[in-house]
Amino acid sequence: MNIKLLILLFGLSSISLFSQNKIIEGKIFDENFKFLENAFIETIDGKYFTESNENGDFKIIIPSEYNELKVQFVGLHPYVIHLENRCFINVILLNHFLIEFKTLKEEDRFYSKRRKRVNRKFNKTLKINKYRKDSYCISAN
Repeated sequence: MNIKLLILLFGLSSISLFSQNKIIEGKIFDENFKFLENAFIETIDGKYFTESNENGDFKIIIPSEYNELKVQFVGLHPYVIHLENRCFINVILLNHFLIEFKTLKEEDRFYSKRRKRVNRKFNKTLKINKYRKDSYCISAN
C-alpha cells in the first residue's frame, strides 16, 4: 500500500514539475504613450493569446518554455518581445509607415533607430514614475 502511494505522489510531483507556467503582465502603448485597447498578444506559435484592456493592461499565462511574445495592433508595427525571465513588461508599438525598403535589413535598421529614440523618451517618463518599470520574475504554478 505504501509503495503505491509513494509511486502516486512521485508521479504527481513530476507532472507539476514539467507543467510549470509563468504569468506575464504588461502594458501596451503607442509611441505617443497612449494606452492601446485590444492589442493582440500571443506566443509565436499562436497557441496562447490575450488582448489588452482599455488601460493597455494585459495578463497571459504561458508554459515556462516560451521565451517570446508577439504584440500586434491594427495600423502599428508588430513587435516580438524576448521575455528573458521578465514578468512585467512595457511594450511600445511604433506607427507603421508605408515606405518601400530595398531590403529587410534596411527596414530593420529604420525601425530599430525609431525604437531606440522612443525608448529613450519612455525611460525619461519612467524616472517621474508615471509608469511601472519592467520587472523580473520566477516561474509560478
